[in-house]
Amino acid sequence: MSDQGHQIETKPETVRGRATYHMLLAVHGAIRRDLERVERLAAETLGGLPAEEVREKLAENQPRGHALAAAGRLPVLLPLRA
Repeated sequence: MSDQGHQIETKPETVRGRATYHMLLAVHGAIRRDLERVERLAAETLGGLPAEEVREKLAENQPRGHALAAAGRLPVLLPLRA
């Protein structure tokens, strides 16, 4: 079987490629942290956390993505409009 279609090209690293890589690492880290928060909140909710406290915790975490974007760590992702 031939490896022709599955070879990795070896090209020099570029500034843009390095920046993209670091941005993807930052996005991945933010998603992991958000997932951990959501999992904790889900467990607390199942444990009887009152609805008002759930809403407060959700509101506390809401602006995080925009704060990271403002700090230059993540791109601003605007919601799609219908």
